[in-house]
Amino acid sequence: MKKWLFSLLAVTAAVLLAVGGLNFAVDPLMQYRKLPSSLTFVAYDYDYINPGVAKNSEYSAVLVGTSLAENTDMDEYEKIFNCKMIKMIYPGGTTKNYETILKLCFSEQNVERVIWCVDDNLYESNSKNYVHDIPEYLYDNNKLNDINYLLNLSVFYNYTFKDILNSVRGVDEGGADALLRGDAWGNGALYGREEVMKYYAMTEKTVTEPDFYLNNVKDNVNSIILPMIEENPDTQFVFFFPPKCVTYWKSALDSGELESKVLAAKYFCKELLSYPNAEIYFYQNCLDLTVDFDLYKDNIHFNPATNIVLGQKIAAGEGRLSIENYEEVLDRFLAEYTELDYQNYIY
Repeated sequence: MKKWLFSLLAVTAAVLLAVGGLNFAVDPLMQYRKLPSSLTFVAYDYDYINPGVAKNSEYSAVLVGTSLAENTDMDEYEKIFNCKMIKMIYPGGTTKNYETILKLCFSEQNVERVIWCVDDNLYESNSKNYVHDIPEYLYDNNKLNDINYLLNLSVFYNYTFKDILNSVRGVDEGGADALLRGDAWGNGALYGREEVMKYYAMTEKTVTEPDFYLNNVKDNVNSIILPMIEENPDTQFVFFFPPKCVTYWKSALDSGELESKVLAAKYFCKELLSYPNAEIYFYQNCLDLTVDFDLYKDNIHFNPATNIVLGQKIAAGEGRLSIENYEEVLDRFLAEYTELDYQNYIY
């Protein structure tokens, strides 16, 4: 019995040692070093890969956002903004996701600029929840937590083993740079009216109170965004509201959400624009970007070229809101998209 137990323990220890050694050597989640180009990336699992990128990259700027910012070409953005930049993407991400990853970025590098793509998470999520549970042991620098990474069989199977197997077979699934620096899925998607209309449907009124989203926005702004701006006065925070297809705005109008989102956006602007290190840009009123179906694959997701256009506009100061003009701009947007002849564009 003792011999059997000793053999079992020895085998278990050998397996764990092998798993730990290979996880460390390959380091598929980049906890110790940047992923070598000789290995391929096999998962679009940003919850797991983002902290390693934050720890082992050189940068002075960070782009954060949902899938709307996912296809941004970082080489182009570095040229536009003249800096080293990484992107931290969380599809459907909440403000809590961005707070957590930005705190890690601030602890690792001197971050001079944060470019923040403002999506519906600002309205629909609160400050306490992640879009998914995150592996918190990857988001700190506590070496004692590394055992959760090194001896993790899921990490071994889902990342280390598949990376090694891909490399041996010569299979290239895009590599880390394609996912983290360039186009994730945008150039492989189908765009145009036919694709967008698959996602559009007549919407019934569901939001009856103009302040429907206000509490969530107040929570996100006061619990996360303002404290981050105040704690990092030497970092310029650049927030931008990206365009969305005209079908999205028709649905928002029909459901009653349009007025609620404008009221929430006004609160966001009022609170942030008094800070010298906060800028806000608004592109949801750009008809040339919202009614061009060829830019979109569904109601909200636009092509990679539009990401570059938005970066160029930000760098040129186009669409910037101020404490003096934000109410006028948002009121005009609400009026225009309330009175818009949607029949002319959608049907």
